[in-house]
Amino acid sequence: MDFSNKYIIMCKNAKEIQKEWKKKEGDWVFYKNAIHLIHSQPLYGSLMLFYDKLIENWGICDKTIHKYQQPVNHSEIIWLPTQDQLQKLFFKHFLPITILKNFYKWCEKYNDYTKEFNSMEQLWLAFIMWEKFNKFWYYATSKWIKRGG
Repeated sequence: MDFSNKYIIMCKNAKEIQKEWKKKEGDWVFYKNAIHLIHSQPLYGSLMLFYDKLIENWGICDKTIHKYQQPVNHSEIIWLPTQDQLQKLFFKHFLPITILKNFYKWCEKYNDYTKEFNSMEQLWLAFIMWEKFNKFWYYATSKWIKRGG
């Protein structure tokens, strides 16, 4: 799993991907300068971010003192999708073999662009943003830019 600053920024600026997030236990997020694995309920032991499905609210539990802390502002949470989560976002409309063929062709055709990505998560995120949202990652500004515009 990619927890690099580059991937965090790519995910943060991929608003379209963030909107498609269906929160669940086991998701990785970036919040308050730290990586968190989401749990569905507070567990005691250390500071932990959790999502309560019943009230659809985020919270932080400090497990060292066994105490629930302040609610969390959802807009400050950045979902860090795994490679399989990214693929599922795209596969729901196409056959997997078709996507893999298109992915390979895209990587070959835009080799100068794709070789700048340092992980499979970065590469799949870039592919999905390109194919599904017509955007590319512009390194100079660290933003997704509409292609042809």
